[in-house]
Amino acid sequence: MDRDDVKAFIDRDRARVDASRRRFWAKRRADHGPAATVVASEALRRHMRTVRDDWPSREQREADLAHHVAWTGLLERIGGAIADR
Repeated sequence: MDRDDVKAFIDRDRARVDASRRRFWAKRRADHGPAATVVASEALRRHMRTVRDDWPSREQREADLAHHVAWTGLLERIGGAIADR
């Protein structure tokens, strides 16, 4: 990769890239269902382990769990609010 390649990457049309990414994932989910996300996540996890075999650290796992617990709580509150209507 040379300087011009890096510049082209940095200067690319972000809105177009984002739209393309949304179309890709919409089709992927339509074709493969929720499993598409699981497969992609596992591929990313395996890749990261090849880059850093100590990943994720205990602190990162704890932060991730805390995030999931908070998110689950929010979803439960939303579900409760909808059910009370």
